[in-house]
Amino acid sequence: MNYHGIIENKTRVNQQEQSVNLQSPMLRGGTCVRVTVKLFATFRDGRFKVEEWDLPEESRLMDVLQPLNIKPKEVAICLVNGRNVNEQHVLKDGDTIALFPPVGGG
Repeated sequence: MNYHGIIENKTRVNQQEQSVNLQSPMLRGGTCVRVTVKLFATFRDGRFKVEEWDLPEESRLMDVLQPLNIKPKEVAICLVNGRNVNEQHVLKDGDTIALFPPVGGG
């Protein structure tokens, strides 16, 4: 998975592993916002369940989707702090992003 240098510091949190990656060049300076990214259902396949990302200020939700190789049309529900948003939403420090693919059942 290629994060295109967007992610400055990520903390992977799941039931089996906790790790911190502090090797990003952006950690040496610049202003950033820390967000929590939560993936659900099939979006977790080959990715993660929950991670904390540091992104440059003025980052948009699209800046989270692109490195995950998730197209906006693949997202059925996108919540930031419990509110429905689109991919142009500007992220702020402390935001929690929840991404859901379409699901079926009945």
